Amino acid sequence: MPFELKLAGQTHEGELAFGVAWPRSGRDSPGFGWSVDASTALKLLEAIKDGHLEAEQAQQILTDLISQAGELVDESRRIDWAYARCFGDCDLCMRRKAKYEGYVAKYSAWAQAWEAAGASPDRYPFAMTKSTVHRSDCGIVTPAPYSLQHKPIDLRTFAHIEGDVMVGALPSTRHETHVWMSERTGPKGGRNYRLCKTCSPEIDDGR
Repeated sequence: MPFELKLAGQTHEGELAFGVAWPRSGRDSPGFGWSVDASTALKLLEAIKDGHLEAEQAQQILTDLISQAGELVDESRRIDWAYARCFGDCDLCMRRKAKYEGYVAKYSAWAQAWEAAGASPDRYPFAMTKSTVHRSDCGIVTPAPYSLQHKPIDLRTFAHIEGDVMVGALPSTRHETHVWMSERTGPKGGRNYRLCKTCSPEIDDGR
């Protein structure tokens, strides 16, 4: 965001940027999230040193610039300042920390299970979502290889943005699939699950 300043009778062109740096130590200070180019900072210091500006005047110049630009940024980007000022240690993060740790545990189990399935595909022929049985190689449930290399999202993102994060389907052995189906079959044979119509898994007796 370019701007011009009149300093000691000369025009100085500078640049103000938002969102380049978010230093933890400055999160409660005015101007947090804003960065000014080094040449402007040096020009202001030079003007103070030479007696053309008081320190308070230089501070007011930057404050006014940020205030004017901030109105545009806040309106166009709808900045979530609670999120911007958080480093995973705010009250919301602390309230959701236990739930986040549960998500991390599920994510780790999910990634390990699919790594095991990739190493022994014959042992894990199926995978279940909430109410559907799939083949473990079904495109609906099989994670892309790169996704298993990712780490779970951080606490800050989990608490402020994602909300409830769902972990994908887990691969299962024939026996585990048989047990899962039995638990969802009523005494008269009614099934509270379905077979995926995309991959059409062939289910044996689970032995």
